[in-house]
Amino acid sequence: MRERLRRFSLSLHPDKTRLIEFGRFAAQNCEKRGLAKPETFQFLSFVMICGKSRRGDFQISPLRAECL
Repeated sequence: MRERLRRFSLSLHPDKTRLIEFGRFAAQNCEKRGLAKPETFQFLSFVMICGKSRRGDFQISPLRAECL
């Protein structure tokens, strides 16, 4: 990933960049390990949260950061 970003003269900030488990199976994996909920992350003034629709399907729930 770093090499690809370098091609476009972009870089990652080492203090702000980390890997987190996020996605469709993140909640299930956290449950297995005894953790409460998957981590969230902030992107372009939105906080991204793993959620479920009313039918129980996976969805990403973006919240405005200033609302928190």
